[in-house]
Amino acid sequence: VPSTDFESLPSSLAVGDFQKDGWMDVVVANDGTDSIGVFLGFDYPTFKSSTIILNTRAVIPFCLIAADFNNDNQLDIAVSFSETNFIDIFLGYANGTFIYHISYSTGSTPTVIAVGDFNNDKQLDIAVINSQGFSFSIFLGYGNGTFTEQRIYSTGSSSPDSIVVSDFNQDDNLDVVVANKGNDYIGIFLGHGNGTFAEKISYWRSTNSSALWIAVDDFNNDRILDLAIASRDIDEIEILLGYGNGSFRSVTTYSTGYDSSPYSIAVGDLNNDGSIDIAVANQDSKNIGIFYGYGNGTFSSQITIPMGSNSILAMIAIADLNNDKILDIIVSDIGNGDGNISVLYGYGYGKFAMLKTYSTGINSYPTSFVICDFNNDSRADLAIVIPNTATIIIMLRYKSTPFATQATFSTGNTSSPLSVAVGDFNNDDRLDIAVANSGTNNIGIFLGYGDGTFGKQIIHTNGDYSNPSCIVVSDFNNDHQLDIVVANTDTSNIGILFGYGNGTFSFMTTYSTGIGSSPFSIVVADLNKDNRLDLVVANVGTNKILVFYGLDNGVFANPDSYPVNYNARPLSVNVGDFDNDGWLDIIVACFSTDYVQIFLQKC
Repeated sequence: VPSTDFESLPSSLAVGDFQKDGWMDVVVANDGTDSIGVFLGFDYPTFKSSTIILNTRAVIPFCLIAADFNNDNQLDIAVSFSETNFIDIFLGYANGTFIYHISYSTGSTPTVIAVGDFNNDKQLDIAVINSQGFSFSIFLGYGNGTFTEQRIYSTGSSSPDSIVVSDFNQDDNLDVVVANKGNDYIGIFLGHGNGTFAEKISYWRSTNSSALWIAVDDFNNDRILDLAIASRDIDEIEILLGYGNGSFRSVTTYSTGYDSSPYSIAVGDLNNDGSIDIAVANQDSKNIGIFYGYGNGTFSSQITIPMGSNSILAMIAIADLNNDKILDIIVSDIGNGDGNISVLYGYGYGKFAMLKTYSTGINSYPTSFVICDFNNDSRADLAIVIPNTATIIIMLRYKSTPFATQATFSTGNTSSPLSVAVGDFNNDDRLDIAVANSGTNNIGIFLGYGDGTFGKQIIHTNGDYSNPSCIVVSDFNNDHQLDIVVANTDTSNIGILFGYGNGTFSFMTTYSTGIGSSPFSIVVADLNKDNRLDLVVANVGTNKILVFYGLDNGVFANPDSYPVNYNARPLSVNVGDFDNDGWLDIIVACFSTDYVQIFLQKC
């Protein structure tokens, strides 16, 4: 059983083929050990690991994301450091190793990172949430692994927790959606396609819902992006179906069970029926909840899979880890004092094999991970943030047991990485990793070498006390370069870093999610069919889902706000077309009310 080390506390993970070997690998954010861990894959379904030791200064990695920032066809990593307000960029090599490249200052407490091309220059940019800065930052990438200085967008009076990047209004420009904790709204920042965003559009979700996590997909098969949000405070997931113009229908909620506290949310077709399903990590009820979609924007009642009495689930993801063309469920577990990544391998008809658990190390506390191919072997690898050891673990797929020992990459002392994302930030066809480091308030980028190893972490500061909690990668400004959007929980904003396509990013552009909003989860999608990516943000502090509609050049409009149920504390959000009307809806996991809540988008 691969370990993320003692007390690693894996809290977030992502999946990707870091070695390009055709097999999926796992990257995990280890909150307890200040690192990300990568479990590299080779054959079925084992991994070999390496560690990226982050900067020795007092940093806690929070979230990572992988993308090719320097256009070398190798994945790089961006890591957020929530306590020191930086993001680091690590450039990847073809063998899946990484080297630290550059750091960027962010807003206060950078958490979640997202990547996209916000300014349509074909270079990846970065968006990162500044949770304590009530904003998100945008770093525009130059395509060589460097970025512009951040541009900050206020998320309002609530701390952003999650950020997603996608084109919600179908204008071919990426938008940002920020979920704020502490209010009932999500904020959508519509991108202008030039790396800037319109003022926030807020969408009410449910009263006291406090969104922590956002996911994006087409839940109702109308070819329009929808949102799903985890609302921790009200124990629900929330669905917001998109109209395709950056606006959404009224929220629909689904219970995740009494006192379940849904923390994170992921979407995918788990039973191969052509409709998007939802998986939720229920932290307090210690199970994974599955809502099977009917294709019309509605879902079945929750089916739960127990994860163990000592589990504390953090990030959840859906991907095909073993190259059998069937989706699996991956979740990070920070319980038991020994962090791990747990995988439910899918059979393809809604059933799963016995749970496989891979340790990320004692006290590693993995908080965030990404899944992609770091070493160009066509297999999915993982990069995992280990906050308390300030490392990133690279797990490359290897041989025939579930996972081998992880490769860890430090995200810096006290960096507490909470979220990871993957993308090719330097355009070398190699996956890189971006990490949201909540403890050091920054984003770290690990550029991949294509063999499952990574360069030294490059830091992008999110701003003092930003506490980045969620990171997402996409091209927000349509420059064909990946950008990053991050939810800065404690500064109540989302931040966008525009990628230059060389593994570097612009300075963070932030969007407020509202005073006290505490955005915790972000999903990116084109909700309004304008070919511009929008952002859906779950704000746990204000129990709101915010939808930021993308305008031109990576700019987002003021968010629309959707409140979730009273005191729901939405921790995770996602989107999908739940009612098959061609418009994306929003689903939210409500931590405190044991519900999932759905917002159906009206056309």
